[in-house]
Amino acid sequence: MHTRLILLFALCYGHLGAKIHEVEVDSKVENVVVYHTGAEVTRSFSCDLKQGLNRVAISNLSKQVIKNHIRIMSQNKAEVMNIEYLMEENLKRIPKKDSMRILAMRDTINNLVILKMNEEAVKQDFKSERKLLLEAQNRVRSNELGVTLADFKEMLSYYRLRSAEITKEIIRLEKKIEAYNKEIAAIESRVAALSKAKKGVSTWNFYLTIQSPKDANESFEIKYITGSVGWGPKYHMNVSEVSNEIDLDYYAYIVNQSGEDWIEVPMKLVSAMPLESQEEPTLEPWVLDRYARAVNNSSTYVSSSQAQAQYGDVKILEGVQYREVEIAALGIEFDLKRSYSILSDSKPNKIKIKEHKVPASFTYYAAPKIDPNAYLIASIGGWEELQLIAGNVDIYNNSVFMGTSFMEPGLKRIHYHSLWEKTIS
Repeated sequence: MHTRLILLFALCYGHLGAKIHEVEVDSKVENVVVYHTGAEVTRSFSCDLKQGLNRVAISNLSKQVIKNHIRIMSQNKAEVMNIEYLMEENLKRIPKKDSMRILAMRDTINNLVILKMNEEAVKQDFKSERKLLLEAQNRVRSNELGVTLADFKEMLSYYRLRSAEITKEIIRLEKKIEAYNKEIAAIESRVAALSKAKKGVSTWNFYLTIQSPKDANESFEIKYITGSVGWGPKYHMNVSEVSNEIDLDYYAYIVNQSGEDWIEVPMKLVSAMPLESQEEPTLEPWVLDRYARAVNNSSTYVSSSQAQAQYGDVKILEGVQYREVEIAALGIEFDLKRSYSILSDSKPNKIKIKEHKVPASFTYYAAPKIDPNAYLIASIGGWEELQLIAGNVDIYNNSVFMGTSFMEPGLKRIHYHSLWEKTIS
């Protein structure tokens, strides 16, 4: 038994010593499925493989990929033997022509520094002369030198004239020194930009070990789950008059902090969790599903640590609030009508999902002993068909903003101040 293990181990490492064909490829994002937290990204790429082992590198990926949820599909007979997900610092050499430019610019900086120092020395000489001139002028005024009145007037006139000339020269030199400083700063900035490649940029990459039966150009599709992405719903509700309909616009706000940009990509929004088990659930008291809170409680905000604990390996977004709400067990999906570009810049991207004209009934409500205002209450039915998720709603009356509320589809009605609000005596 021990002998066989040693032989197999040696065979494995002997196999790794074989020559491997190295190749770098560019991949294209084909589509993205965005969950409330997390996303599934589908990329495609093709490459020229050699017969035998090939190591394919795909760079500039998300920094939050779930390592054990990466899938590779090949259209032909090439077989993916291993997938590595690694962070690598790209240390790029500066091109020779840029190196020569940097040396020339540094020489220019040194020459400018020398010129600036010369001007500063001349400026200091003028300041010293002005100091001596002021001392001499004070001595003349105190008549320490015993000069005549005519000589006294002539000397004071000279001091004033020379003092004005010195001040003018100092101002001219200061402007010249400032110009040198700006020119030096500009050149240093260009040198820093050209030298930036030396420091390197950290990127996350896939390294695929692929076995190919022959030399061929192969096409592949790769799917993976990434964290630091998510979306949330928001609604605009407008009542134009007391009729039987409300205009309800359904929006999604998508935030991307994953480290990879998606440019003109088809997208789908899903209310399920990305790593949710597909096994049949076990019953737990008061809980409807993994998203639900206890049935007898209202929706509440949760801390970042609580949200992260619920989503497990999928990294949650930073700088946003999470609220626990009820969501249909089967989940809700929205195929967006066009492709979108979502950059990894933490900015919320507002996308309209749907527009609805929702049947509603209205009633007035007033409690004069508590509040002098009258309120209009909208009761809305047919929530299930609208595929709504609990979220914030901006309320408008005849396109005039009235306030913000939180809409939970299960409550089936929305309260808001109306334009018909009036004081009750």
